[in-house]
Amino acid sequence: MFKTERVGDVVVVKLTGRIDLQSALELEKQVNDIINSNVNKIVFDFTDVQHLSSSGMRVLVFSHRRTTANNGGIRLANVSQSVKKVLKLVELESLFRYFDSVDEAIKSF
Repeated sequence: MFKTERVGDVVVVKLTGRIDLQSALELEKQVNDIINSNVNKIVFDFTDVQHLSSSGMRVLVFSHRRTTANNGGIRLANVSQSVKKVLKLVELESLFRYFDSVDEAIKSF
């Protein structure tokens, strides 16, 4: 499980380790539960992420689509240069907004 924290009308999801096929399935279920509870603003905290697979990217795109359809969105905080590079390689970098801290990401909503 990924740790979540509610801050006002935003949910912060603290990601850890490798976001691979197995953990992405778990993350997708958790994000579905968050969105289905009428939360449409999510911050993903990448502080402790070493790797983001295509399965993890799919969850981010899915989350972006569902939350923006409900006048919300997602924000990515503390994303390493290696993860940004991967997102750029698959042409997803411009889809997301990046922040140097979770607090900045929350305030951006």
